[in-house]
Amino acid sequence: MTKREIFINIWDKEGCDLPSGKLCTACCYYFNIAYFDKPQNQCCTHQNIINGCMINNHKPLECTIFHCSQVSNHMKWGLINAAYKLKIVT
Repeated sequence: MTKREIFINIWDKEGCDLPSGKLCTACCYYFNIAYFDKPQNQCCTHQNIINGCMINNHKPLECTIFHCSQVSNHMKWGLINAAYKLKIVT
């Protein structure tokens, strides 16, 4: 049995959970996703503020390789600040 790696996000929660119990979708907004021809800083058509990604089980690779736990603390605070300003998280 392999041990599952647990990622702690910018909200200090596991995975993509928000303190409110909803799912964070900030990375779906900020990053370019060539597979969907989605430019940076634009909502993904599969993004849902309440339930997160609507194609979660069928995401392309570029959607699965990033997790906010991988960035510097400085960038984490920038993501948190921008996410609240844009109201893409609650």
